Amino acid sequence: MKNYFISLRLACMMLVSLLAVSCGSKKDYRDALPANAFITISVNPASLEAKSNHGNIEQNPLFINIKEALNNAEELSAEQKEFILSLIKDPAQSGIDQNSEIYLFGNIDQMQPEGGILAKINDQKKFDKLIAFLSESTGLQPEQEGDLKVISPEKSGKGSVLLAYNEGMCMLFAAQYNYKKTLTRVQELVDQDKKASLLAD
Repeated sequence: MKNYFISLRLACMMLVSLLAVSCGSKKDYRDALPANAFITISVNPASLEAKSNHGNIEQNPLFINIKEALNNAEELSAEQKEFILSLIKDPAQSGIDQNSEIYLFGNIDQMQPEGGILAKINDQKKFDKLIAFLSESTGLQPEQEGDLKVISPEKSGKGSVLLAYNEGMCMLFAAQYNYKKTLTRVQELVDQDKKASLLAD
């Protein structure tokens, strides 16, 4: 019996230790904000939604116009049209955390400007569904690049736009670099800690 309680105590200690490590090592998605950003704008989707007071969105003139335009889009399947409308009705279906800030950042204080949009992912399954929709619509498939999955429409020439994401965040990034340098820049931002980010004290 004594050995049982000792084993139970050890198991509890290990569980507490694992929880502490997991919580302590969870990276803040905002650490990816570049410290040298010339401009940074944050938007809270949930707060914006609460303040908009648009009522029944299906009666909103803009929604009606979008729905009509989608109905006339012959290149989209019925499922794709329905998915787009579902995102407009409920943006949380994208997997993007609607209660966390979405950041728009840019740097024009260089010969080669760069900028992007940073958001927190809180539902990976829903976000993966969004990625599957984008892949089906564009023919572009995500590729594993280190710890990130990346979608980019152009890998040659000067100037690149890419969507990079992991299990906690996604970043749409554009720069006047080639693909390899742009990817390296994004990986640097994602890997940096708070001390190297815009959030540094």
